[in-house]
Amino acid sequence: MIQVGDIYLVEVAFEDDPSKSKPRPVVIIDVDKNNNVTFLAISEITSQSPSNPPKYYDQFKSPINKWKQAGLDKMSYVKTHKISAIQDRELKRYLGKMEFEDLYRAIEKIKDNLK
Repeated sequence: MIQVGDIYLVEVAFEDDPSKSKPRPVVIIDVDKNNNVTFLAISEITSQSPSNPPKYYDQFKSPINKWKQAGLDKMSYVKTHKISAIQDRELKRYLGKMEFEDLYRAIEKIKDNLK
C-alpha cells in the first residue's frame, strides 16, 4: 500500500526536452484514490547539495538528513518547488520511507512555497 513519505523511482521527463527522461527518486506527498485509480502527488529528490553561495533554487531544497534510513545512496534533498501528479502505475521501484522529521520539514516547506 502506497503511503505519504514513501520513496520510489519514477521516470521523470526533462523540463527542457519532455521527450527525454531519466529515473529519479521521488517522495509521495499525497495519495488520492478515485474509482480504482490511484493518483499521487510527488516531489522530486536530488543529491545535488546547495551551492555556496546559494543559487535561487537552493532555497527550495529540504534536506533528507536520515537518507540512509530512507533507502537513498547519498545525502539528498527534496525539491519542494517540483510537485507533480502521477498515477501509481508510473512507480518503478520502492526505495524506502522518509523519517518523520525529514518528511514533516519537507511538507512544511512545500506549504510555505504555496503561500
